[in-house]
Amino acid sequence: MLEELNKLIIFINKEYNIINNEWQQNNLYIPIHQKKKLVKDVNQDNEILNVILKYRLFLNEKHLDLKLSLKI
Repeated sequence: MLEELNKLIIFINKEYNIINNEWQQNNLYIPIHQKKKLVKDVNQDNEILNVILKYRLFLNEKHLDLKLSLKI
């Protein structure tokens, strides 16, 4: 059981890294630095909301690939 769990964790990590790299190379990707922002400011920042929506769109486009790759 631990071996299967370990394989699953490695698989999820690998898939996450692949998707993350694809996202960063995507033309929708815009890095946002929030280190100096307050939580209350995030809610009022349209740029952050737009990036979140673009990321969601990206994940929606990738969901079939993810589903197919989950069939280990």
